Amino acid sequence: MKWLEEYQYHEVCLVGDDELTIGRSRLIQMLYEFDITSTSLPDIKDPNMTPEYISKSSSLSFDIPPCPVNKRLKGINVTFKYALSGEYWAWFCKINTTNGVDLMYNPKVFGKPESGELCIWLSYWPIGNALNNGDTVNVSIVGLSGLEVHECGVSLVYSDQETLENNMEWELKKFWEDIWMNLN
Repeated sequence: MKWLEEYQYHEVCLVGDDELTIGRSRLIQMLYEFDITSTSLPDIKDPNMTPEYISKSSSLSFDIPPCPVNKRLKGINVTFKYALSGEYWAWFCKINTTNGVDLMYNPKVFGKPESGELCIWLSYWPIGNALNNGDTVNVSIVGLSGLEVHECGVSLVYSDQETLENNMEWELKKFWEDIWMNLN
């Protein structure tokens, strides 16, 4: 996720939990809660953000393929492009599988696009150990109020079988630390 550093000085208006958003910098920021790392970005066009599985709706399904040689599945990246309308917004991301994984997440903070613009929500879910070859994975972005989903996507995240260090978590942590240092 080193490519994400290129966008660290872009701005996004954050909304959600007022205690976390009022007076906060508009620079891109990471949110880490419940083992899920997420960020909101302006509607950037970057080839690194092209998901493996993509839908022009708010949900998609796919089957877990066999892992590449000497790799293990660490988790999934879930992303979606959206617009907001009205003054109140409520949504959550839901992931369930044929083997019993059933997760829901509603971030405390997310980006508010400018009027007529789109935002991208990018997240990493470290659930690779719960996913098996052949499992069907269903991902849904459920908008309860004011959310219009334009696209939903998922990519599988792999690591070397022998690697114990979670490179993605380290890179996201480094990205967050760099942003934090720039705020101080």
